[in-house]
Amino acid sequence: MSQGGRDVLDTVPWANLESPMAIRPPNAEPQFVSWTALPAAEPGTPLAEEWETYRQEVGRWLAEGQAGRDALLKRQEILGL
Repeated sequence: MSQGGRDVLDTVPWANLESPMAIRPPNAEPQFVSWTALPAAEPGTPLAEEWETYRQEVGRWLAEGQAGRDALLKRQEILGL
């Protein structure tokens, strides 16, 4: 690799973009998944408990007007929004 691996990165189409926003065409609609369609977590995966807690609570959070907020979860405990 030359230039600290830059020659490898130059072969990746997205590596030369100045902004991540340049990936999506300017007038493209954002892609969303309904909270009711979120898949279940695989048991035993590192964040399975947190993901299942999120899936259980996200409908209530959206109804309360919390859309766009971040959630901090630890296992089944909601530490904050």
